[in-house]
Amino acid sequence: MLGHHSPGGTNVERIETINGVLCVNPGSATYPHNYDTQLGTIGYLDIVGGEAQASVWQLTEGGIAPFEWGRSWR
Repeated sequence: MLGHHSPGGTNVERIETINGVLCVNPGSATYPHNYDTQLGTIGYLDIVGGEAQASVWQLTEGGIAPFEWGRSWR
């Protein structure tokens, strides 16, 4: 698990490669950063040419949108 350590998960989105291993925490769809219940994030994992590629997307009222890294949560 990446990010802050807490029982049951962190709800903090992050993608990082550590010692050649792709580590992904997609955050939380409804409880991002352990704040109030709200639309959060989901992750996608694509395998292209035998290589894993991860992305994080923001849930919106109309569907999903590219995630803005560094954004502030309320």
